[in-house]
Amino acid sequence: AGQLRWWGTQPVRALDLTSDAAVEWFVARLEALQRSAGLDGFKFDAGEPCFLPRGAKTHRPLRYPAEYTQLWVTKVVSRFPLSEVRSAAGTTEYPGLVRMGDRDTLWGADNGLQSLIPALLTAAVLGYPFCLPDMVGGNAYWGQYPDTELMARWAQVSVMMPAVQWSIPPWQVSAEAMSACAAAMRARE
Repeated sequence: AGQLRWWGTQPVRALDLTSDAAVEWFVARLEALQRSAGLDGFKFDAGEPCFLPRGAKTHRPLRYPAEYTQLWVTKVVSRFPLSEVRSAAGTTEYPGLVRMGDRDTLWGADNGLQSLIPALLTAAVLGYPFCLPDMVGGNAYWGQYPDTELMARWAQVSVMMPAVQWSIPPWQVSAEAMSACAAAMRARE
């Protein structure tokens, strides 16, 4: 479907999800990786049409932009029972985890800690009951790391959701954050 830039500076290619041959090629390689590495599942990032290169050519034209996301979930992600996807559109039959968008390392409802519960409830109302909150403590973009209390409170909210994911190790915040996060995780036992 075309070349684009992703996290780093190396160019990557977008998968043409309108081509069954391209999808089968990709899925076969993921299945081989899963077998050889002993992986339980995958975290599937992207899938949004905004990452397609401008003027991308596909096997058949997309009928509407969100069709790319639907094809990503139905043709690729749903083939792996243990999976997480970052985007979903019209795919409420998908039984895996649907991740909230990136969250900032902030307290407020403006994409910070206070936005987690409203986002979870919105996802559930839209038909996605297995909503995964973003990283405990936020993403620490721009060097903005959580303090002890924000890290602890974020963990306490996240453990009540279907799954928890970590990016910032709590022991790098403080010994108190580590203790509070460990206590929060015990609530899942």
